[in-house]
Amino acid sequence: MQLTKQALGLEPVAPTRLDVKLLSGTTDYLGRTAPMLQYTNGEQARWLSTDAGELTKTGYSNHATAYSVISYILTTAAAVPWGAYTVKSDDTVERLAKHPLADLLYRPNPRHSWADIVLHSLGYLLTCGNAYTIGVRPEMGSRAGKVGEIWPMPPTLQVKGGGWMEEVTGYELDKANGGKETWAPEEILHLKYWNPDGTRYGLSPVAAGIHSLTAAKSGIEARVRQYQNQGPPGVIYDESNTEPWTSEQLSGFRSFLRSFFGNGRRRGEIPVLGGKLGYLNLGLSPVDLDVLAAIPHDKDAVCDLYHFPGQLLNGAKGSTFNNVSEARRALYTTCITPLLSVLRDGLNRWLGEQYGDGVYIDFDLSGIPELQADKKDQVAMLKDAYWITTQEKQRIMGVEVDDSLPKYLFPAGLLTAEQLSAPTEPLA
Repeated sequence: MQLTKQALGLEPVAPTRLDVKLLSGTTDYLGRTAPMLQYTNGEQARWLSTDAGELTKTGYSNHATAYSVISYILTTAAAVPWGAYTVKSDDTVERLAKHPLADLLYRPNPRHSWADIVLHSLGYLLTCGNAYTIGVRPEMGSRAGKVGEIWPMPPTLQVKGGGWMEEVTGYELDKANGGKETWAPEEILHLKYWNPDGTRYGLSPVAAGIHSLTAAKSGIEARVRQYQNQGPPGVIYDESNTEPWTSEQLSGFRSFLRSFFGNGRRRGEIPVLGGKLGYLNLGLSPVDLDVLAAIPHDKDAVCDLYHFPGQLLNGAKGSTFNNVSEARRALYTTCITPLLSVLRDGLNRWLGEQYGDGVYIDFDLSGIPELQADKKDQVAMLKDAYWITTQEKQRIMGVEVDDSLPKYLFPAGLLTAEQLSAPTEPLA
């Protein structure tokens, strides 16, 4: 009867009582239960959401590993100092303390610091693949028509135009009352990752790595479910009765078990049954599923998604002072510097053209302790590069050029080819 109902679609497909007895009595050469069929729930994989409005939640708010990686990147990047610079006539760089761009770095708007602007811009870029910033231009005064304030925008802006070989015609944002707010192209700075599917929106790293993020989160959820349910799922059946239980019997038996093994009042007592019950596992433990072994690999996949050195996360095995120091250097060279360069170049293209005086903004990594080893190697290289002028070496090192120093410094033991081939005078 049960098979007939399953065939007609009146009941979900599941092992029958005969299947249970056959499966429970069949073992393999190791003595383990050897089922004659493989039973699963038959559902397809459920991936995390890649909707534009949900990308930040998917890859940051609701994912512990991604949160750890992204927050580490953001807090490190936000601590890097910025400044406004100009190139003088002698090709030296001068930092400007008084300039509209320097003022903008000091106070981008009444509510945000420059670190907040970096956090918002790079945070949306790392999760959504797009970051939008609006510039507020005063209508009067000495800076009329030029950006006086910049504000971060939500990543759900809609780009109008901007197809292949087409200019962007504007930006729109849906309002809560059902209307739309629009902006001209020059009012918005749009930073985005390269996207092979089009030029209008950037490709989100979360969308590209949704399989790795889903696997990492599913592994944690599998552990939690089995911890809370005290093991993998299974089927309890009555071996002493050949007739299937009625719905009333099943409901009463569930309530009976729940009163002991749930948080009922009879918890701690010993349940006593009048018949013989059997139990059939329909799932595997975290050990059998290799969930615990897969967790480090899932974490590494998330780190690779953001070019983040995995040794910097807490609990990384084999971490020592030396390899953590090297990982910190790699963090700046492979992750922080490229991100800040995207923000710097976008801002200079958007803001610098307003002044036309050669002033630009840039970040300063000269005070980062992890990068000082690179400076040491650079000094050693320049010391032996006698064919480079002293002034050019100073420019390379980023220090003020001193024209009073000798232009070239040659090692005393070096001889020219002419000196080597010249005949020597005989000794007297």
